[in-house]
Order: sequence, then structure tokens, then C-alpha cells
Amino acid sequence: MSSKKFIAFVGLFAFLIVGFVGGVNYVVDPGYIYLKKYFSSNADAYSEALFSSENGLVATGWNERVVKASMAKYAGNFDCAVFGSSHIMQISQVRNIGNIEQVCPKLLNLGVSGGSIEDLFVFSDIALTNQKMPKKIFIGIDPWTFKFNMDTRYLMHQFQYNNFLSTLEGKKKERNNYGYELSLFKNLFNLEYLLTSMKEIKFTFKTSQIEFPNESYIFEHGYKEPLKLKDGSHLYSSADIVKFKNVIKTIKIGGGDYKISGNMYETQALVLFEKLIQLFQKDGIEVNFILTPYHPNVFKAGVTKPVKHIETMENLVIELSNKYKVNLYGSFYPSKVGCHNNEFLDFMHASSECLNKINFSRPNFSN
Repeated sequence: MSSKKFIAFVGLFAFLIVGFVGGVNYVVDPGYIYLKKYFSSNADAYSEALFSSENGLVATGWNERVVKASMAKYAGNFDCAVFGSSHIMQISQVRNIGNIEQVCPKLLNLGVSGGSIEDLFVFSDIALTNQKMPKKIFIGIDPWTFKFNMDTRYLMHQFQYNNFLSTLEGKKKERNNYGYELSLFKNLFNLEYLLTSMKEIKFTFKTSQIEFPNESYIFEHGYKEPLKLKDGSHLYSSADIVKFKNVIKTIKIGGGDYKISGNMYETQALVLFEKLIQLFQKDGIEVNFILTPYHPNVFKAGVTKPVKHIETMENLVIELSNKYKVNLYGSFYPSKVGCHNNEFLDFMHASSECLNKINFSRPNFSN
């Protein structure tokens, strides 16, 4: 083969590979920023139906992060938005957990399972594109919040994450400009977005159904399937609630070490988190912190690594609360909130009964 033919062959091959990557990302589109955002029966339709529902919607069959990203686009229609992990997903204005309705008559819960600092940036990026923004935000902080790569599921929104990093680092002053569209185009050929697309490809053409509860239920007992309530908060299924009651009887002394490994925090993550606080405050948005308790058994084995981690992180959050004049609600320590052994779902998830003892009308640390 002559050198010219070889070069042409390599060029054609490279073109086909690049075209394949761009095509897969555009069609599969795990972040709903290309083709999928134009589908009529998608996460936006789910969000709109949810907001107008009386008793919530069935959550089964829907990608949690995609739904919450869609909901974040409407954040400006709410008084408050809650960001965080599954630890705060039950905080609800509908259920008036902790009297939160007194400070948030209309609340939007954007918590996702395993929520990381990257998820916080993703949902902040989407929420801040609203011309009107919520008056307050509540950030649920976990022992792993100030570390990177603690959960990779944010990668389906890699574009929004990169976009918000640019905002925090001051590289982009205007959000809706040529630079934004260029970065959207570049993301088509992003390898990480492709890997997420490949994982999601089997779900691409599956039609998720918008399903309302077909029978009455009470919050304490749950519904036969998990629900998203109209404010985005999570209601566990009745089967899960029964399972949790059995789980808490067997929680070992010392608890567990979920996402507690390595350094307690990363300096760069903390720097970016502080820039996030400053960005919200600059826009006139009141920032609040939430800490949710771990089960009492976690603390009964003495100063273990998880306990030391939890203690250090709580002290760090108090320092940040002081520094930026941010209200702090709750604690990792159940004794400070008043939660008992039977008011948990497992070693690190408080039940609604425990969360209800976090009084949002009276912060435990206020500036």
C-alpha cells in the first residue's frame, strides 16, 4: 500500500471512529442534552406531571439523576432547593419534615443516591440557568462531600459538570454564548460520556411510563412501589419500610464505613465548594447546611476511623458555617438531634421520624 493510500485509510478510519463516538453520544444521550431532550415522553414530561400531582408518581423505571436534572430546570419556581445524597431525599415540604414548610412554603428536593460534590455542581449548573432562582438552598453534607470521584454516576451529566467547573474557576462570564455551544459540541466526542452512553444504551429506546399511585396510602407505611412526591422527595415502598425495621435490629457496633476511605477531604474540592457558596451568596441566595445523623451503634465502638472521619467533617462544616454565616441544621451525632435506635433505616440513613427532629424553623447553629 502506498503512503498516500495508507494516510487516506487512516484518515477515513479515524473519521469513522469519531463519527461513531459522536453518533452514539448524540442518540443514546445519557444526560438528556442532545436528541433525548426533544422526546415528548421523557424526564421533562415526568417532572411536569410530578409537580402537578396530588400524591406523587411511581419512581420505578426512571433514571433518578436524569429526572432530578430535569426537575432542576424548574428550580426558580420554588422558594427553596435541597441538594445532596439519599441522606436528605426524605426531606419534604409535602410531609413538612422538621417544620420545613415554615421556611420553605414551596420546596424542591434534588437529592440523589450517593450524591457527590460532582452531583452538587451538576445540579447547581442546571438550577442557575433559571432567570429566576430559589431564595434559599439547603446543601446536605456527607462525610464524603469534600472529595472527588466518590460516585461515578454524575458522568451522565459530564457536560454540566465541566460547564460549572468553568464557572467556578472564572473562565466563563456569559453562560449562553458561543463558548457554551462549542463545549456542547466538544462533549459529543467525550470518552467518559461515551462510556456512560454504552452503559445506558440498553435503556435508550425503552419508554418509561408516567404512573400515578392507583390506591390510597399513608406516608408512614409507604406505597407498594417507591414514589417521588410532588416536591421531589422520596417515599420508600411499603416492602422497603418493613425490611428497614428488620435491618436496624442487626446493626453492628461500629456501623459501617460507606465511602469513608483515604483522606477525609481534598483541598481542591473544599476550595471549589467554598467558591460555590460564594457564587450562590453573590446571587442573593441564602445558603444552609444539613447534617443527618448516623445510627447510635456507629459511635459505640469508640473513636474508630469512621467516627474520627465524622467528627472531623462535622467540625469542618461548623467552621464553614461560621466563615460564611450559613445556618447549620442537624448533626451526624444522633444524640445532638435526639434520634433513637429505632428511628433509622440502616447504620447511616435516618428515618423520617428522626429527620423530623431537625427543626428547620430553628437552626442549631445560626449566624
